[in-house]
Amino acid sequence: MEMLITDMQGRVLQKINANLIAGFNAIPVNVRSLAAGTYQLYGNTADGRTRVLRFVIQ
Repeated sequence: MEMLITDMQGRVLQKINANLIAGFNAIPVNVRSLAAGTYQLYGNTADGRTRVLRFVIQ
């Protein structure tokens, strides 16, 4: 899986690649370098599926 963290203007701030197995997966992501604001996490799988998670850092 490829994960991208973007700001609200669509600029890619981090790119993370992870190998997943069926079931529950926990993937640590370091967001300490991000300033306060709203961000989006895109998860793109090898079979073409995409999930988007929006999160806020205060």
